[in-house]
Amino acid sequence: MDKSYNQLLYFNFKLIGSKQKKLLIIKSFLEIFNK
Repeated sequence: MDKSYNQLLYFNFKLIGSKQKKLLIIKSFLEIFNK
């Protein structure tokens, strides 16, 4: 993964305060990458 993508993920995580929402986002990304 390139740096800009990691920065985008980091920005989204900073933007979202809820840990549950963070876990849901990580879960959805993993599902996308595993397909």
